[in-house]
Amino acid sequence: MTVLATMLRSPPLARSWTPRIKRYVYSYSYCDYFKLLHFSIVLDQIHSIGQQEGGAVWEQNLLFAPSSIMYADFSSLIARALNIPYYHSGLSVTIGAPKQFSDYLSDVQKAYGFGYDFIQHEHRHSHLRKNFHIIDGHATFKSLEDHCPSIRTRFLHPISPLSFGARTLPSDLSLEARDTLTLFGALYKAKDRINCNLESLKRTTFFADIPALLRQKEVLRYESRLKSVLQDLLKVSDPRDLTTPLGEVIDSLQDPRLVKWAENSKKPVTRVAFRHDLLGLLADLHSKNYLVGLFLYLSRVISYACV
Repeated sequence: MTVLATMLRSPPLARSWTPRIKRYVYSYSYCDYFKLLHFSIVLDQIHSIGQQEGGAVWEQNLLFAPSSIMYADFSSLIARALNIPYYHSGLSVTIGAPKQFSDYLSDVQKAYGFGYDFIQHEHRHSHLRKNFHIIDGHATFKSLEDHCPSIRTRFLHPISPLSFGARTLPSDLSLEARDTLTLFGALYKAKDRINCNLESLKRTTFFADIPALLRQKEVLRYESRLKSVLQDLLKVSDPRDLTTPLGEVIDSLQDPRLVKWAENSKKPVTRVAFRHDLLGLLADLHSKNYLVGLFLYLSRVISYACV
């Protein structure tokens, strides 16, 4: 970003290189809908403008770049062609208040006479599956060849954290297809105590008009209905009370081993225990054919990354 800022703020450099910027965006199945985007600058991770160190460089790039901005809050990479000679786009998936940030960018662009557009994609097409790894300083590791997957890495159902007492569902809460099935199963077990027609949410009923394989939009529609049932339960029940239907549902979605570990764990995880168990965690991920894990440890004294 510092190099880009230098090139933008130097008129001789800017005149020589900005006309050469081009970005070609194609899609294997939607080629007819994507056009060639000329003279474009793409700023990924645009939320970095809010960082104390380096944020000013991002802001300078926004102010001095000879093009307009399309800010996109994407859960997956989507391109949209605008009929403008210059194209400057910012991408991010981790902005907590995208509308407020968009208003700021809009004011900046309009002040310079540039066009502006905000595109928000609310659903991920590649889900993030949550897991919890138990760290106690007693993990064992000899080699990748001899390592067997341990039972330390536990799946976290997205609904189970409601046990901490939240009274509303997060706006960005998302469920995988398999999560919707386990959630319905938990709701159906308590159907006699829930004032809702859960029969209509049976798979054979809800998806009766779907002739082929389910698409993502059908799963999202099913997810929305299930979340509305949960939201109604949250209005009248305390999720921490296991005697209520909601508490029963949440309790059935929790991992018993994690619950037991949390009850028995009285001390916070130490750095020594984390470093001791780190290789065991990496070996577990490797043995389960999971994606590469990225671990960051940052402090004012030392910083390192382990991939």
